[in-house]
Amino acid sequence: MQAENTACGIVDITGIGTAQITPVHWYAGFTATLANSFKIKMNLRTWWRDREHLPPVVRLNEFIEQVLLPSSDRKIVIFIDEIDSILSLNFSRDDFFAALRGCYNKRAENPEYNRLTFALFGVATPQNSISDKTRTPFYIGRAIELKGFDLAEAILLAQGWAKQ
Repeated sequence: MQAENTACGIVDITGIGTAQITPVHWYAGFTATLANSFKIKMNLRTWWRDREHLPPVVRLNEFIEQVLLPSSDRKIVIFIDEIDSILSLNFSRDDFFAALRGCYNKRAENPEYNRLTFALFGVATPQNSISDKTRTPFYIGRAIELKGFDLAEAILLAQGWAKQ
């Protein structure tokens, strides 16, 4: 993707942690990991503190809109690994998934969001992302089931490795 001029960043949820963590610290960790992954040079601690009057999910939204999107004119893909780790947070995960859905919805009003894509990896499904049944479900995701290789596929894969 980078060869096709796409800016890629990775957030591994296990690197942020899920036990004994507050929403403020979790979102700050997520945002810091995102900034580091995209090599955004800024004083994130000061930026985060300047917005302490805002809920953490709003700070993440502002980071995406005011910092990440303007940092590049390329397409941006955020890979979020171990997404199932979010299920064990000791606070609601609904705001996080609603924020991701909100980025998708903002495409209608702000064309800059058309450059932004999230790819979520893990064993969680879109159906168990938002637990509050009174909220709009996380319907924008598409689960892709991965299976092991069958013998014919494994042989083709082995041939590809042998050529290197």
